[in-house]
Amino acid sequence: MKAFLRKTAEGFLSLVTPTRLAVILISSFFFWFLAFGDQGLYQLKELMEMKSKLSLEQKKINEEIDHIAKQKEILSDPKKLEMVIRNELGYIKPGEVVFEEKPAESKKQTAEAENDEVIKSAE
Repeated sequence: MKAFLRKTAEGFLSLVTPTRLAVILISSFFFWFLAFGDQGLYQLKELMEMKSKLSLEQKKINEEIDHIAKQKEILSDPKKLEMVIRNELGYIKPGEVVFEEKPAESKKQTAEAENDEVIKSAE
């Protein structure tokens, strides 16, 4: 058995020459740096993910800029500005009277209550 192992080891050592060993080591280092180095595939994957996240963020920011630009355009017109102030802040001009309409649910509840009163009075 020892003779077999010795033969195998000698055969293996005869295959591994200093030139082959150097080529194997250099190619190993090359592929390791290709995969995990500063400009390797792993770094490339991380950069691609970062690029996609940043482009989504840029898209959201551009949409927000467009929305703000539209608001600015609307508020630059005095009549539209007046309408916004009246609707959102509830301002009125001196001498004006504001009539508020009840919400649809309140009207429905009021109508049902009136119907119930009519039914009770008819009994």
